[in-house]
Amino acid sequence: MILKTFFEPDTSFHEVPFGGFVCDVKRGDLITEVQTTGLRTMGRKLAAFLPECRVRIVFPVITEKRIVWVDPADGSVSEGKRSPKKENGFRLLSELLYISDYLTDENLSVTAVYLKADEYRLLNGWSRDRKKGAEKLQTIPTELVGIEEYSPGVDVSLFLEKIPAGSFTRAEFSRLTGLRGRALWSALKVLCLAGAIADSGEGRRPVIYTRADAKEKKAPRGRKIPPNT
Repeated sequence: MILKTFFEPDTSFHEVPFGGFVCDVKRGDLITEVQTTGLRTMGRKLAAFLPECRVRIVFPVITEKRIVWVDPADGSVSEGKRSPKKENGFRLLSELLYISDYLTDENLSVTAVYLKADEYRLLNGWSRDRKKGAEKLQTIPTELVGIEEYSPGVDVSLFLEKIPAGSFTRAEFSRLTGLRGRALWSALKVLCLAGAIADSGEGRRPVIYTRADAKEKKAPRGRKIPPNT
């Protein structure tokens, strides 16, 4: 709700039915979809929206988070402790795999919103301190760090500027981006599909990826991804 109101203060444009779905925000021919849990569900919506409207996907990235515990026994709330887990713009890159069929559509743009936030959790977990397996209540933004806009379409070459020219392995890419597991695989897949990198094709292990020649790529659109934090 906070981000919807930030991008469209007039709530009469919120929750608007269109194309068989309910848009988070629709004003004129611009639809804004706030995706706090990832882009997994956006494919069907984009198929319905993009032929008719411009679509702006708003994707929050939590660069710093405090964990605040709420005790259900007495309602007390802790002061909050900074979480060691941090996100960066490369998390967005991994999510783009879910909408890879639409990344070249001129009606699509993606806005990454970098935030500090407090995450409230209920002290009802199964461990002795009641924290493991605890229920997450809500995440509330506390500070806007920055906004990055990518349009028209999404040029994934913008995510390459932290990666040295030449070749690199999956492990090296992981160290540079902080991605692990499926998120790491997804990000590399997006870059390969976009032609930004390529498997060396030599059948070796570990796989060697090679960046496309910058001179052969179109000029990047949008602004730079902030550095890892």
